[in-house]
Amino acid sequence: MDIYINSSSQISIQKPLEATCLSSPQLYAQSYLRCIEPDYSPFISPILGRRMGLLLKRAVTTSKDALSKASITQPDAIIMGTGLGCLDNTEKFLSAMIKNKETCLPPTAFMQSTHNTISSQIAMILNSNAYNTTFTDGGTSFEAGLLDAMMQLDINNCHSVLLGAHDEMTPTYFTVLDKIDCWKKGQVDESILKKADTSGSFSGEASVSFVLTKEKTNALCKIKGVEMFTNKGNIDEYVKDFCDKNHIFGTLDAVVMGFNGDKDNDSVYMDLYNKHFKTLPLLWYKHVFGESYAVSGLSVFVASNLLAKNGINDVFWYFKSKKPQKMTNLLLINHYKNRNYSLIYLTSCQN
Repeated sequence: MDIYINSSSQISIQKPLEATCLSSPQLYAQSYLRCIEPDYSPFISPILGRRMGLLLKRAVTTSKDALSKASITQPDAIIMGTGLGCLDNTEKFLSAMIKNKETCLPPTAFMQSTHNTISSQIAMILNSNAYNTTFTDGGTSFEAGLLDAMMQLDINNCHSVLLGAHDEMTPTYFTVLDKIDCWKKGQVDESILKKADTSGSFSGEASVSFVLTKEKTNALCKIKGVEMFTNKGNIDEYVKDFCDKNHIFGTLDAVVMGFNGDKDNDSVYMDLYNKHFKTLPLLWYKHVFGESYAVSGLSVFVASNLLAKNGINDVFWYFKSKKPQKMTNLLLINHYKNRNYSLIYLTSCQN
């Protein structure tokens, strides 16, 4: 069955709610970054927003923006992926529990600390009683949600699915991860990340939403195939089987990979690239958006808008001298700690 990405919306360390960040991204040189916040007032009432944490505001805003772009008021399913949920509210609740010795605890932070509060809040705001679920699978949480969205569209009489990936990075959690060398020390720029000779990357935050439909009308791109697998020493076999099954070899225009500057992370991607796709142009995106559990959702944001001919800055090309003449078929490869892998095959609707 044909499934299309009808619309997209993002809030990240780039200009929010627009795809213009792909043609003119802002580049950073520090390790800790938080989202550029949009004006939330067109999407969330002040009364409701006063009780919402930042991640909830971002998720609600990107969801409503994506639905508006798709001219859909009520999706048939709401599916979210998040690695840590509303982390800031979790920290607030735990801090209050310690400070107050487990008495007189404020309920709001607790209710918003659960991972599925994001999809639940969106459903309540949209007055939706439809299928609603949340996937928490580390750096492949978005892909798990994407697979479920495709199944719902295929077998459950759904015509539209609101799909999202949402995660934040608090100062406390950044400090914790910094102690185990998750982040680069000192200045970080494209040249340092591309060397990938030390541990760590730089942090970002991501809230990205899509509307998936069965209809091609005004779609950004078509989803041709999605697969997830666990590394048991047969990565090359899985990649080759996926490419053979979807008749990918010989048709791809470029590959999108999650290089982030960490030597262990990037060596996995480079090995796959050299074995299977060495002649193809290569796109990367984490040096623009930072590393987060939800950043793989932004890879689909980049790829889908690129296939929709929205233009892309040269900084997204890993090899500046190797760019395709046309853009019709893209393969997205993501791994999480070399354990969980995902392959996403997207194709243009304009060919």
